[in-house]
Formats: sequence, C-alpha cells, structure tokens
Amino acid sequence: MGRLPIARGPISEHVGANLLRLRVDRHLTVQALSAQLEAVGRTMRADTITKIELGTRRADVDDLVALALALDASPLVLLLPPYTGSSQPVSLTTTLRIKARDAWRWASGEHPLPDSGGVVSLASKRRFRAEGRPHLPPELSLAELSPEAGVALGAVARATNGALAAGLNAHDVAVYAQFIANSPEVEIPADAWIGQRPKADRG
Repeated sequence: MGRLPIARGPISEHVGANLLRLRVDRHLTVQALSAQLEAVGRTMRADTITKIELGTRRADVDDLVALALALDASPLVLLLPPYTGSSQPVSLTTTLRIKARDAWRWASGEHPLPDSGGVVSLASKRRFRAEGRPHLPPELSLAELSPEAGVALGAVARATNGALAAGLNAHDVAVYAQFIANSPEVEIPADAWIGQRPKADRG
C-alpha cells in the first residue's frame, strides 16, 4: 500500500506566495534564483522553484533555509504572510488562527502563545525567551536586579508614565523601548520613529 500524500497546510501556502513575492521584489528570474541557490549549496531547478511558488511542490526545511539565504531574507519572512497590521489574522495550522502580532512575536522567540485560557505564566515566558533567543543575555527577575539597575528602571518607569501622559499609546511606547534596547547605538527621536512606522501598525 502506497504512502498517502502529505496535505499542504497554510504555512506551505505562505511559503509559496512569499517566495514569489520576494523573488519579484529582488528582480530575480527563476533561473537566476536557481543559480543563487547553487551558490549557497542547494541544487534546485528553475521549474522546481516555480512549482513551490504555485503550490504544486512542498518546500522542505533545507529548501527553506537555502531559499532564505539566496534571497537574503529571514526564514520567518518566508514562513509568515507579510505584516500589514497587528490584528491581521494569520493561520499557523488548519485549526489555529491568531493575530499577526502574536504570530510574529511567537515565531521570533519574543513571546509564547497563551494557553486555552489566554494565560502565559512568567516562568513559561522566561523559558520560551531563553530557548528562542539564546544569543541575548538571560532575563533577570526583579529580586536579582542590582540597586543601580533598580534606579535605572525607576527612570524608565517615570519616562514611560510621561510618554503616556503626553498622549502616546502603550503599544507605541513598548515597541519604541524595545527598538532602543535592540539598537542602542542608533539615536532616533521618538516622534520621528513613530512617523516612520506603517499607518496600519499605529494605535
């Protein structure tokens, strides 16, 4: 008895659509992308690329990594649909559909998905982040903070309260703080940064 074909799920559909979009955005023909795949150590014929884009062939995990390398993109950009707003629905399986913001935070190792009751414990969050972002320093609990760190966090709290009192919404404040934490060498005024963000993602 032969093996049953593996059904395509929503992620396979995302990969095909994203592959086509990224290839066109980079002005690459399927022949040119095939050559770039060869250069990164993955042989894939031009017609195979077309089949993945059309959804008639699945991309395995080795294909996915090689395509991301050849396209100079994060694998997540192939796996998830383009981000057009935090409330945009994203299908991860045939039965699980969540908001785009939650999908990207989960996939990037930033935040676990809540349980069936909508709850995420602090221990679960810390474990998830430690496993999903091993290149970052471990998170400290409040009890582990030095007095100097406590003073610094007090200043952050006062600045946050001031930003909220000035009319910024909590999401903008949180995302800006994360941007600064991830890019300490870049100095961009908050008003300029918020003006650069896509309208669909502003509160």
